[in-house]
Amino acid sequence: SYVGHSEGARITALATLGASAITKKLVIVNGAGTGDSSHGIRRLTRSNRNNARAMLNGDIDLAAATKSAAGSVLYAFTHLRRTLGEKKVIQTTDMWSILDQLKDKNVDVTVLHAREDELISFTDSETRAQQRPWITFMPTLGHHNNVYEPPVGEFIEQALRIS
Repeated sequence: SYVGHSEGARITALATLGASAITKKLVIVNGAGTGDSSHGIRRLTRSNRNNARAMLNGDIDLAAATKSAAGSVLYAFTHLRRTLGEKKVIQTTDMWSILDQLKDKNVDVTVLHAREDELISFTDSETRAQQRPWITFMPTLGHHNNVYEPPVGEFIEQALRIS
């Protein structure tokens, strides 16, 4: 079984494709190439603004706001060249064509996607998943890095159970 988050999803999907005979499960979490990322910077900016407001209103604590907002902005500015390279990879990766190749290889594929993903469009991912009824699509709460939140960990565990 493989679990891949963000850009790691592309890597694990390719690994699964290369070892499909011995792979039972593939779980993609907010995977690069599962949804439109062309407006990711705009979504990220809007999300950070909303997180700042929520923090000032006392709706979320400083630690949550820092993880989601300040951390991503700091990364983008301190790794600008890498950030632009990552954006290009995300925009040119069609995860769905990789997942389509796994359809006849008896690999159970689950795609988890956060409804408020700042980088990759949830709506686009949901639409593409609905076109592939053989893929289990699990909407989750949270943002792009929600993979670190306990409820998403439970979703991953549920998806990995061998039936």
